[in-house]
Amino acid sequence: MQASGVVLASVLAGATLFFIAGIDRAYGAVDVTLKTEGVGDRVDQAPNLAEGGFAPAESKPRVQAFSANIDWTLDARTTLSTSVARHELNSLRDSFEINQIALSTFTRFSPRRVDYLLGVEVGLVVNHAHRLVKNSFTHYNGATLRHAAINQPQDLTLSAGLKGARLLGRGFSFSGNLSAGIVASDHNSMQGQGESSEGCQYAFETNGSTGRLQQQGVCGALVSYSQDFASEDGVEERLGFRSSQDVAYQARFVEAGGGLGWTHRTLSFSLGYSFRQYFRDRLDQRISSNGDTPTRVSQMARAVMAVRLGRRWTVSLASIYQSAPYLDEIPLLYTAFTSERYSAGDSLSFQLSATMHL
Repeated sequence: MQASGVVLASVLAGATLFFIAGIDRAYGAVDVTLKTEGVGDRVDQAPNLAEGGFAPAESKPRVQAFSANIDWTLDARTTLSTSVARHELNSLRDSFEINQIALSTFTRFSPRRVDYLLGVEVGLVVNHAHRLVKNSFTHYNGATLRHAAINQPQDLTLSAGLKGARLLGRGFSFSGNLSAGIVASDHNSMQGQGESSEGCQYAFETNGSTGRLQQQGVCGALVSYSQDFASEDGVEERLGFRSSQDVAYQARFVEAGGGLGWTHRTLSFSLGYSFRQYFRDRLDQRISSNGDTPTRVSQMARAVMAVRLGRRWTVSLASIYQSAPYLDEIPLLYTAFTSERYSAGDSLSFQLSATMHL
């Protein structure tokens, strides 16, 4: 069974990755995996300048991610996994850097020394960024945000579900997963500059419950204007948004996926697919009322080739298709101001990883 099994850590990671390892792993076994991911593309980034025009273009990778994972088999029933990751996403005007930490535990129901694996996984994923600056212009509810900084954005995803795998013979194996979870995305404050539908320029600040506006330049008969608000009503009246509803949100989701793998000696291949359906609160209603299309479904397909190098190392190369890039991995990026990036198109990325078996 050792030569044609499905590695338990791969089932924990999504029930779609197959490596050369056994369903029955030794107690105390530890796998350490380093990964890098990108799209093989670069963008000439030229942010808007406050005084007008654009900054000199700088070539940056469109997507760059690094992560480290540890999978630890405690006993016959339990495997713990943890990972840390850093994502850098660049576009023509914007640049986002997000840090992630994830924890999960897999409890096995199936007995040892059988050709299948079945259990329950509970997972927690947290993303955080110091600041997300949206430098590109955003037209929303009749107003235009010229610059917006979301301070201390963070999200939390909690999920639980069934995962399993089975050997089919002749080196083939099948895996599947069914899970459900909740997502909460929030931030500390938001500030920036915008233009109302009347053409008036404002600097704004809001923390989700209160707001402040400072007029910039002359607007009609008003030479200057500033006001603090006990709610976000004043900001919404002039600039069309409420950060408590257009940036912060909660959601529920269900996910199903499966994969087919083949292993021969030290070489393995796998194909996997997952589907996730979201059910959000007021955020999607706000997006629809602005004339945009909410993204409630994400799909991912993955093809992986892995090679076992001796007893200690496995190297793999994966090609990953996403219909809504990073919607599942980094929920805080989904806001009323960025929803168009998910409906605009899909992505194909490539991931290289090296695993050390201890």
